[in-house]
Amino acid sequence: MGLVAMRLAFFLSAVLVTAACVSDAAVEGAECDTSHLCPASYLCVDGVCLEKGPSVGLKCSSDDDCPAGVCLTGSRVCVGCIDHADCVSRLCEKVTHICKGCKADYQCPSKDCDEGSGICAEESSTEAGGSGN
Repeated sequence: MGLVAMRLAFFLSAVLVTAACVSDAAVEGAECDTSHLCPASYLCVDGVCLEKGPSVGLKCSSDDDCPAGVCLTGSRVCVGCIDHADCVSRLCEKVTHICKGCKADYQCPSKDCDEGSGICAEESSTEAGGSGN
C-alpha cells in the first residue's frame, strides 16, 4: 500500500471512529437498562441516563439528604428536580430531572419567559387552576 493510500485509510478510520462517538447531548435522557449502560459520567435512574452532578446519584430517603436538588423517592436517588417549582428557572426537564433555562415563552408552564435571565415567570393563580380573586 502506498503512502497516500495509507494516509487515506488512516483518515477514513479516524472519521469513522469520531462518528461512532456519542455526544453528551445525545446521551442525556437516553434510555438505559442492564443491557444498555450509560457512559461513565452518567447514571441510569428510572431507565434514563442522567449526567452525574454534585448530588445526582447520591442515595436518599428524603429531600433533606440531597445537598442540591431533590430526592426521587421511588428510586431513592438525588436528582436536580421533579417539578418546575424545584428550579430557580421554574423549568424542570421531567424526563432527565434537570433544571433548564428557558429561551422562549412556549417552554414555560406560565407561557412567559424572561429570555435575558432564562427564568419562567410564576404561574398566576388563574393559570394554575385557581379563581384569581
